Parts: sequence; structure tokens; C-alpha cells
Amino acid sequence: MQLLRDGAADFIIAQGGAFDLQGLGVVAPLYPDVMHVVVRNDRGITQLADLADRKVILGAAGSGMRQSALSLLDHYGLNGRVQETDASYFSSLPGDDSIDVRIITSGILNRDLRRILRSGQYQLLGIPDAAAIEMADPYFSIFVIPRGLYREQPPVPAEPVPTLRTTAFLVGHREAPEGLVAEMLASVYEEGMRLQMPTLHTRLQAREWLDMPMHTAARRYFDPQDEIGHMAAIMESLAATKELLFALAAGIYLLWERWRRLREREEQAVVREQKDHLDELLSRTVEIEARQIGLTDEFVLRRLLDDVTRIKLQALEELTHEELRGDRSFLIFLTQCSSLISKIQAKIGTREARK
Repeated sequence: MQLLRDGAADFIIAQGGAFDLQGLGVVAPLYPDVMHVVVRNDRGITQLADLADRKVILGAAGSGMRQSALSLLDHYGLNGRVQETDASYFSSLPGDDSIDVRIITSGILNRDLRRILRSGQYQLLGIPDAAAIEMADPYFSIFVIPRGLYREQPPVPAEPVPTLRTTAFLVGHREAPEGLVAEMLASVYEEGMRLQMPTLHTRLQAREWLDMPMHTAARRYFDPQDEIGHMAAIMESLAATKELLFALAAGIYLLWERWRRLREREEQAVVREQKDHLDELLSRTVEIEARQIGLTDEFVLRRLLDDVTRIKLQALEELTHEELRGDRSFLIFLTQCSSLISKIQAKIGTREARK
């Protein structure tokens, strides 16, 4: 943040709720930052209350990661009751076995986070009061880390983990040149970045943050039709007769605009609901994937094959929204189903050949 205020950077990525927006403007909401309470397997830590007197990495001073960690500790009455380490980043001190806990608020694609969780030495601790924290903090919302997100065998996490998420924002000076901001937005939303970063918010999803103090060019980019204020100013300058005509026209426009926005919100709700359903179907295929490992019983294999086929057909019948069909997660799901079907069919074919 200091680099931005000192003019050493044009833009920064900052965590929601972790920065003062005075003199700054949000350029874009980028992706969800998810809170991970990462604990060592061998320390007997099974709940957040067990963090008392433990050695914990919270994050660098002034960072959004540290602020999120302190908010969590404060809710559970643990501020000042943990032993904070000097490490500023959670992957620091990799060989220090004395570190019990790392509280990490980061995107799920963070390579350091994935490396730590795939090591087999750590597990994720759930936040049972996530709903209560969401109500008290406008920057947090409930998030569930699905089973096996970071590792398949054995799965990490072993079960879905309730936690919290905030949003990573692209932030710049409020007086930054509009052309520079427009180029940055185009590089984020129009050059295929979502293919490399599937958790990136879409342009449609980004409109949900229009109530934040956005840079003028960013607001125009996300909502180019928002000319109601300009229309009102024109109407006030007209004579009484013309004012009535424009008022009628404005009323029609506002009704149309409200209807359009309502339709967009409904579309967003449908997409979110179908994505949640897709996650559920994907979790079911992962469970079948785990069950078929080492399985040789032909009858059971055929049942699993039928289950996978039904799941795939269910997805094709129920998940029909165009945006979801074009999403990378849907392609991953179909690929997973096809691979699993081929694998089970191969096992069945081997069994039949031996008869």
C-alpha cells in the first residue's frame, strides 16, 4: 500500500478490509481470498481454542493476511494468547518444526499454500462460527473448502471445511489516468486471463462491487449504461413543458433499466446456484474415484459406472446456463467423468477377459 501512495507503483493487489481508500479507487475485484487455518498433524490441535499458547505465523505487519488472522483470533478471544513468530510470510522457516499454526488468507491457487498442504504434514481447521463472523464483518463471507481440493490420496482436506473468504482487489490512485486504468481492465477481462486463473471473477460478477469507491474509468467499464444522473441534470435545465416530456421518458428508461438489472441479478443467482450444484456433482465423482481404487468386484464396478454416467447426464440436463457451460470448471468436470468412466470400463473389460 505504501508503494502505491509513494508513487512507486501504479496498481497493487490488496485484500478487502485491509486498506484505507482515501485518495484511492478500486479498479477491479479480482478473486476470492480464502482463510486457511493450517495446523500440524502431530500437535493435537482439533479446534480453534487449542491455538492458545501455540506458535503461530500471522503474516507481515500491515498486511491483509495479518489483519484477517487478527480478526479471527479476536472473535475467539485469542488475541495476545498465541506466540507469534517473526516470520512475515507463511512459507518462511520451512524447516522450523516448532511452528504449530499458519493462518493464511490467500487465493486457493497459491503455489506455496498448495505445496504446504500437499506435504502430508498439515491439516485444515474449520471455523464453526463463520456465519457469525460474516454478519459482523462486511468484508467476510462464508466459504466451504471442498474435500480433496489440495490433495487426492489421502484427500486434503479429508472433509469439507467451513471457513471465511474475502476479496482481493486491484487498487490504484483515484486520479490515475483513465487510459491506463482501461488498459489494465482490458488485460484482466479481455485477454483470456481466466484460463490461467479460473478463480478470477468475471466481468458480470465484478458489477456486484459497484457500491465501492471505484475509479471513474472502472465504474464506466463495468456499468456503461449508468447515465441516470446525467439524464436528471439535463431534465432540471429544461423548461416546464419539456421537463414533463423528459420526465416521462426518464420514467420509462428507469423502469427498463430496473427490469434489466433485475434480470441480471436473477441470471447471476442462477449461475451461482448451478456452480454450487456443479461442485456437489464434482465431489460425488471424486468419491467414486476414491472408491474404485483397488476394487476388482465386477458387480460393484458396474454400479459405480452407472453412478458416474448418471451424474454426468444429470449435469448435462440440469446445468444449462451458457456462462457455466463455457466455464473451465465445467470442462474439468466433464473430463473427470470421461476419465473415470474409461478407467472403470477398462477394469470391467480386464475382468471379463479373464473369465
